[in-house]
Formats: sequence, structure tokens, C-alpha cells
Amino acid sequence: MSDPSQISEVAGQPAPESRKHGADRRIQELLRDRRQDRERIADLEHQLAELEVVRGDLERWKSELNQMRGAYDEQEKKLPERIAAAREQGLKLFSDFEAVVTGVPLDQQAFRALLASTNGPELMYALGLGFRVIAGMRQRRNQAETDRQQVEYYRQLHRQHFSGV
Repeated sequence: MSDPSQISEVAGQPAPESRKHGADRRIQELLRDRRQDRERIADLEHQLAELEVVRGDLERWKSELNQMRGAYDEQEKKLPERIAAAREQGLKLFSDFEAVVTGVPLDQQAFRALLASTNGPELMYALGLGFRVIAGMRQRRNQAETDRQQVEYYRQLHRQHFSGV
């Protein structure tokens, strides 16, 4: 037992060579961990750069949205004025403008499109006339159906009355 490596193994301590091997292994582990940490840091820096681009886009979109809101609010403020101008122009063009366009079912988008159009009053008048024509056609169709039913009723009465003779 004069060999120093045997003495340290006997005393419960690793031999100097195995300690060196363990230290080398630990150094390799630390280097591998350091390399992985650098890769992770590079990945996080890349993600951060991408987030900055997205943040810039969001800020730009937010600014555009605020501008659009401002323009929309400005148009909303002018809406009563535009309606009055269109009504006045329609009355100049057609004496019965109010009577024809009153009650024309239009959704808000269509109404705004007509107001924005250069010939909006003419289009609105044409719509009003069209709806009047459609209503008249429906009324005549309903009346024709009622008349047809009455004629059929009298035919049956006639058949019943004269079939027994």
C-alpha cells in the first residue's frame, strides 16, 4: 500500500487521476451549458427584434386607425349638412321629391353612398319611383288574384246551379 493512488482510494477519496477526469467532465458540462445559454440568448434576442418590428407595426396601425376615426367623426358632423343639401337639390330637380323618397327603405350604408354620390338626389328619386312601381305591381297582382278567386267562385256557383237542370 505504498502506492499513493491506492492510499487515497482506501481512505474514501478518489485517486488524483479520477479527480482530474471528473474535473474535465465537469468543465465539458459547463462549456456545453455555456454554449446552450449563448444559443438561447441569441434566440431570445432574435425574438425580441421580431417583437420590436411587430410593436412598430401596431403603433403605425394605431395611428392610422386614429386618423380614420378622426375622418369618420368629421364626416359624421357634416352628415346633417349633406342631407339638407341633397334634399334641397332634389327639391330643385323634382317638385314631388319629398313625397317620392319618403319611406324608401335604405340601410345606412346605402344612404351614405347615395349622399356621397354626385347624382345622389336623382338616384334617390329613381329608387322612390321604383319602389312605387313595385308597390303598384304587388297591389295589382294581389287584386288580380282576388278577382281570379271571385271568378272561380262564381263559376262553381254557376255549375252547381245549372248542373241540376
